[in-house]
Amino acid sequence: MAPQEGSVTVVFLNEHMDGVTRKIGEVAGETFRAGLGMPNHFSATNNAFEVFGFDFLLGSPGPTGDIPVYLLEINACPDFKQSGPRLHGIIQRLFEGVLRIAVKPFFKGGSGESKDKREAAEDDAEDWQVGTKRGTWLKCADEKVELSARPW
Repeated sequence: MAPQEGSVTVVFLNEHMDGVTRKIGEVAGETFRAGLGMPNHFSATNNAFEVFGFDFLLGSPGPTGDIPVYLLEINACPDFKQSGPRLHGIIQRLFEGVLRIAVKPFFKGGSGESKDKREAAEDDAEDWQVGTKRGTWLKCADEKVELSARPW
């Protein structure tokens, strides 16, 4: 599809993506911290893991080359089925990573399986600092969550 007359094509380079990733992590972390103070809208559940879908919009680079990042919405129940076959591998790696990084540490010493270097590095979450990446994963928050009293 050819660009329309008067339109502008913006090319994002790899050098831009580190700044974009950092900004997305900052926004996601701040969003969760804000949500923790609003238990009517966001409440954690003991021994449960959730995957949220964050939708971002990237703006055109400004005069400094900085790319603005805008949060569009957060989905508490993202519908991965709509992603289609093109994104199947990405969604599969997402859930493999969630299991390895968020769930597996609760079952330490279990299987006795050997780990590859990536898994060994990602498993050591206590040394993982907010704002740093491990592979394609960015740690955007590290908050102790106090569980709210449930009426049920």
